[in-house]
Amino acid sequence: MRSVDPLAGPMLCEAAPAKLNLHLHVLGQRNDGYHELDTSFALIDWCDQVELRLRRDGQIHRTEDQVGIEASKDLAVRAALRMQQACADMGKTCPGVDIRVVKRIPQGAGLGGGSSDAASVMRLLNQLWDLHLTTSDLSRLALELGADVPVFIRRQHAIGRGVGERLFELDLPVAYFLILMPPIAVSTAKVFADPKLTRSSKALKISDSPGWSDFMQGHNDLQAVVTRQYSVVDNALNILRKQALSLGIPLDWPRMSGSGAAVFCMVRDVAEGLQFESLVQNSVDKFWRVKLVSSGLGCTGGESPSWLRHRILIPAFEGSNPSSPASTAAADVAALGNRLVLSLSIDQASSPPSVGCLVSSIGLRHDFHGSSSRFSCPRRAHHLHRQRRPQVSG
Repeated sequence: MRSVDPLAGPMLCEAAPAKLNLHLHVLGQRNDGYHELDTSFALIDWCDQVELRLRRDGQIHRTEDQVGIEASKDLAVRAALRMQQACADMGKTCPGVDIRVVKRIPQGAGLGGGSSDAASVMRLLNQLWDLHLTTSDLSRLALELGADVPVFIRRQHAIGRGVGERLFELDLPVAYFLILMPPIAVSTAKVFADPKLTRSSKALKISDSPGWSDFMQGHNDLQAVVTRQYSVVDNALNILRKQALSLGIPLDWPRMSGSGAAVFCMVRDVAEGLQFESLVQNSVDKFWRVKLVSSGLGCTGGESPSWLRHRILIPAFEGSNPSSPASTAAADVAALGNRLVLSLSIDQASSPPSVGCLVSSIGLRHDFHGSSSRFSCPRRAHHLHRQRRPQVSG
């Protein structure tokens, strides 16, 4: 843990979404050891929060430790270092940055949380350091960090080919997925190194105008390896299949994302998803994560729509003392017409950039009036189907 630069400058933030691989076919292995893939990426509204603050001393600091990840191996830090090198290659002297990542996406889940965080660091630094790199430039740099980092640079559902870097963007309506995360983390390297991994699948044949269900006709070649190595992932899939059967959901829809350990199932509408969520939640203990998500990319700072029912914490981004009292906001939620309006009375200790990060991460329109602020956001389908006013807990 390191202190924030006392001469720190402006701050930017972004919600970093997770992804689901609706299918993942391993087509072969290249001479360099990487695998040729055919996959589909659905970006979802389960998000980490990435916050960057300009440093005047040229140093790159991670202000909060990530459990089990050394700073030198943290993709977010590596992304900043790569951007600093790109800055130097352009003949510029780049300042430094303080990096804070609020982790909500589980690690070792196959949901791409680390890659998404890295992409957000690169996107934000492009603005913060005024580099004017194009999306293609950023994607090229991102590929050096990992095969699925470029899809998070582009922020668009896509078919991925090659090692996952050749992207063909998809324009599809909002879909809903139920994710079940067992209490383990899976090693991607261990999965791809397994000698029994199928490496001879064919690419999924997709029409020129595919729908989400078309990708569910494929499969995940990594799934057989992971379920053999980790029996709890096999158990998770069986739980989804059992409850899917009770709802008439196709039994080939439950599957694993990426290299696991998260498994998921597409649902036909949000009402079915809520029912599915309840059935699955009652089938597992408190150490499992059950989450209904959408592909709408309307990240709510990483939380499900139930974030409206809880006290909102607005940290002052001090970084050096994670246990210091966080500023709080007392929230009163009221349904007005076709919008949800959230009135916040902001603690005077709150940092204005932190409030701005909250606003930007949940897509709220805001109007500041002294120490009180008023935000509004469109109703989401999740709220419409719950048919009740959210309650804010103290």
